[in-house]
Amino acid sequence: MTPHELMIKTNHHLIKGGELTKPQKANIVRQFFDAQSSERAKQNFYKGVKYPGNKEPDEQGRAQRVFAERKFRKEPDEQGRAQRVFAERKFRTDKNNSGHMYPIFFLPPYNGNKKFQTVIPMSPKTHILSANSYELEIIRLLHLFAPNNTVVFDMVKKSLERLKKTCYGYHDCAVGECFHTALIVLRFIAATAPNDTEWINKLISFFKRNMDEKLALRGKGVHGNVLWYYWLCLSELPFAFAEPEIYRYKDKIIGQLNRNSVMNSESGKAYHPVMICAIRNTLSRLPDFAHIKNRQPYLSEKDGRLHFDMKKEQAY
Repeated sequence: MTPHELMIKTNHHLIKGGELTKPQKANIVRQFFDAQSSERAKQNFYKGVKYPGNKEPDEQGRAQRVFAERKFRKEPDEQGRAQRVFAERKFRTDKNNSGHMYPIFFLPPYNGNKKFQTVIPMSPKTHILSANSYELEIIRLLHLFAPNNTVVFDMVKKSLERLKKTCYGYHDCAVGECFHTALIVLRFIAATAPNDTEWINKLISFFKRNMDEKLALRGKGVHGNVLWYYWLCLSELPFAFAEPEIYRYKDKIIGQLNRNSVMNSESGKAYHPVMICAIRNTLSRLPDFAHIKNRQPYLSEKDGRLHFDMKKEQAY
């Protein structure tokens, strides 16, 4: 099993309500430690994405990086391009920003031109999203399973420092997949820095301002599952922050739980149960829906689709 497969399967197991023994957690931690990228692999990755040394290059290097990223996504229009360039330039002029846009401990191995999938599938088109999801989800699990390990502590500390100096992590960049990557950051700090209320509030405010506009662009560079990933974050954030947002999306979440999902593809079989359990976890944080907390979606023998029972008294 590759590190990415282990990360995805472990996340899915936990989201669905599964538990792990201490030996199982220790084994996962060991496998992730063994998967740390060598210095040579890191530098090769940074060169490959036109970001040598994981720092913002000169204008020529920046142009090459932008060109490389644009190969994997279509610029929406001239206005969208201008907004992206303005956001990049505004970010670079801040001397407090180091420009470490990519991971520093775990770099995804070469996978052809296919980017690694996220926990809730957002089908990354850029390394910004794919690589940061790969690293931050791994370190998040390490923190959950070995919070007192000094190596893990150092990884978390340096990652938080790095993210606070990125456009997508702290500087309200909603351009392209920086918006998607901010969701990965929110989930990461919900686990590793839940007391950083200023940062959490900043990101939630960012999503409240931009989510509806982004959802209107589904199919035009924005994946529809960004909202599902946000709902996953709401299942894990400190409740004081999550509660107002859960109430805001309550009707939409109930609507999704009352729908049924097609299970005739391998992707559907792998992700639909996880996505249903993720929003179950979110909604069940509200007192009126506590009864669904441990409830599992089920496959109907009648139509072969995935269903979820919302009734207070579950029929057997």
